[in-house]
Amino acid sequence: MSYLIPFIIFLLGEVLKSDSIIGISLILFFVNIVSNIISAIIQIFIKKWYFLIPQILISGFLFVFASIIFTFSPPNDYRMNRVIP
Repeated sequence: MSYLIPFIIFLLGEVLKSDSIIGISLILFFVNIVSNIISAIIQIFIKKWYFLIPQILISGFLFVFASIIFTFSPPNDYRMNRVIP
């Protein structure tokens, strides 16, 4: 569920054409990845290393997925919303 929240926020930002909402979703993607890596390190310390492999795979997938999405999403410069009088 926590992996879907940044994606839904990104889709909401795309529908509303809001760069700030898209930026928030990017931050949530990377916070999710960092927290997943921290959780993987904790799994090592509590001797449940077999949970490490799925967590690292999920983090890698999220990083690649977020990179692809934000590479192909068009940026909205200040020039795109300008009105020429």
